[in-house]
Amino acid sequence: MRSAYQGRPRWRVVFSCAILLGVGCALGIARAGEAERPDGLVVATFPARVSGIRDMKFYLRPVGGVLDRKPKGVLAICAVGERVEIPTYLSASSPDFGYLVDFADRNDLAMMAFGQPTKGGAWDRRVSGDEMEADIARDFDKNFEAVAREWARAATKFAADNRLPTTGWFLYGMCGGAQYAHRLALREPRMFKAVHAHFGGSYDVPTRGGNSVLWLITTFEDDVGHVPSQRFYRSCLDLGYRIMIRSVPRRADPGEQRVRKLSLLFFEYALGVKGPADVKAEYIGDYVNNVAFPAAKASWIPKEQSVVLPTRAMAEAWGEIQE
Repeated sequence: MRSAYQGRPRWRVVFSCAILLGVGCALGIARAGEAERPDGLVVATFPARVSGIRDMKFYLRPVGGVLDRKPKGVLAICAVGERVEIPTYLSASSPDFGYLVDFADRNDLAMMAFGQPTKGGAWDRRVSGDEMEADIARDFDKNFEAVAREWARAATKFAADNRLPTTGWFLYGMCGGAQYAHRLALREPRMFKAVHAHFGGSYDVPTRGGNSVLWLITTFEDDVGHVPSQRFYRSCLDLGYRIMIRSVPRRADPGEQRVRKLSLLFFEYALGVKGPADVKAEYIGDYVNNVAFPAAKASWIPKEQSVVLPTRAMAEAWGEIQE
């Protein structure tokens, strides 16, 4: 099978981690630009030590916006886009991320936002790692390993400088941010406890270390990432990932209220468990038909389309329950 990358200039692949927004995300990010820019943010820039990477800038919103409050953890937002200032993501009035700010405040979490620091050509959001030819995939992986290490170095320093935990983070990314965030988590899983990647157009090849993280992958049924997200899910199963996946009909979820409810329930659940080994299935979802069954009645669902749902509330937010 001919790769989607065959015949393209190699530099576009090697530097493909410079993520640009598709039309759908650009609309969402433009809305976020209407949010109020919060005061009291801590901002730091770290010079890059790897060729092809821009200086990295991190924004911190302390717990409740109060500097002297000790956080119980960190919720990080991967904010990719050039049409909005990243600080607007950390405002409770943000149309796209305000619900996460509220969640962080309720649970004494500091919030961090960052963009992607990589220079180079555009990320082709139509092509996932399993669609690349082997030599091109190796080049990309080698390059992004360096990117991830450099990002982790700067992020850890920023956290330590501000008396934040350097492990056990929650991570959220939408669209281009989802593509970048999940690639970071696959390569630096020691830093993350739970990752929600929403509306990502392409997906990387899972790593063995990534199975130490709790995962939620959401997208829309009419999005270019719908089928690649399912391939990513199936490729994770044999590596022991604890991962939930849900593709929602866009017209059935105006304002993405269903996805946001599932996102909150996912992060709330992650607060109370140590890791993937503690996740037990109360319900099993069939992601092909979007129907959930009590675990005791779901043995007939094929493994490759079974989704572990640990609570009834999550099952109800995920899909229709059949008792």
